[in-house]
Amino acid sequence: MKTLANPIVRFFFLSLLISFQTQAAPLTRPLPNWVDETRETKHTLSVTDFRYTPPPVNPFVVPPEYAPMKAVAMGWAGYSQLLTQIAIAVSTAGNAEVWMAGGPSALPNVSADKYHTIACPVDSVWMRDYGPFGFSSLTDRSQDFARLDNQLGIIDTRYRHEAYRINDDRLPTCLAELNGAERVAPNFILDGGNFMIDSAGSVFMTRRVLNWNQHLTESQVTQTVKAYFGAKQVHLLEYAGYPGSPADGTGHIDMFAKLLDDETVAIATSVVEPFKSNGENAIRYFSSLTTPSGRPYQIVELRSAYNGQTWFTYTNSLIVNHALLLPTYQNYKNLNDEAIKTLSSRTSYQVIGINSDVSIGAGGAIHCVTQQIPQQ
Repeated sequence: MKTLANPIVRFFFLSLLISFQTQAAPLTRPLPNWVDETRETKHTLSVTDFRYTPPPVNPFVVPPEYAPMKAVAMGWAGYSQLLTQIAIAVSTAGNAEVWMAGGPSALPNVSADKYHTIACPVDSVWMRDYGPFGFSSLTDRSQDFARLDNQLGIIDTRYRHEAYRINDDRLPTCLAELNGAERVAPNFILDGGNFMIDSAGSVFMTRRVLNWNQHLTESQVTQTVKAYFGAKQVHLLEYAGYPGSPADGTGHIDMFAKLLDDETVAIATSVVEPFKSNGENAIRYFSSLTTPSGRPYQIVELRSAYNGQTWFTYTNSLIVNHALLLPTYQNYKNLNDEAIKTLSSRTSYQVIGINSDVSIGAGGAIHCVTQQIPQQ
């Protein structure tokens, strides 16, 4: 195990860790994806809490999830068994490092050379939403993403729970400083679960992003994403329950769609409304588009389930190099087997099922508790 810090900043961030660790959510009662006002306090934020920056000066690119991945970041603030199983799969089949904020010094069956603790406190486990977006200065998107050769850069968007989960919102800044990485920060709220990008710079989100950023017009939202994420096109899809409250609790695109590569997209389908109509709408939307190569999308339908309270989706998965970590659910063995068989036959990934019952009722599965760090 290694601690992800250099000597110059170690003392400073150790002080941060001591200052904020008492605010972290206990492992035995992790916070849900949404705010729990019975346990969380809204803080008054000052102007110093927001360190906005202009977009990157030099040309850059945000790689897709299926580009080469250096590491997967997670926050040790709940669901320790789930996080451990993810870490094992990431470090073995995924051949990537595990960066754990607030984690123990070692994890069983995770090689010490693949495991690093991050000296940054966190409040919740939902690293996808508050964690960093990694970017690189690869200037030509036609180049092979395997040839990224620059230092890591981090995009630090505003977390929609920033007033309740101060440590979570500060995590990208903390991680950037520990790595000596360039940090850029727009005055823009975006959860990572509501962001999907391909290698040509097409970004897919749901229209929930407009609710979070009512200080901006739709055109300004699009221009912000283009400026800070190097996007060429921005697609805004509806979510289950649109335009009202999201039926899955988040309204994130990773709850019903996932790019498996530049040519293939997985869509979660259902026979139960509003997920039935949402899946059908997503299929129609992607059917109307062409891939970066100019061909129609190959659409992979993944039958998912809704029990009246929880949306058991199979798109909330994580691609780590040649592995695909798929959420599975105890009460849906037939759907689990079908999803694994479908993805194994339609892609080249090694599909690894990981039971995600403990977290899905709180608003997410494997994708929601992880954030990828691109290869440099």
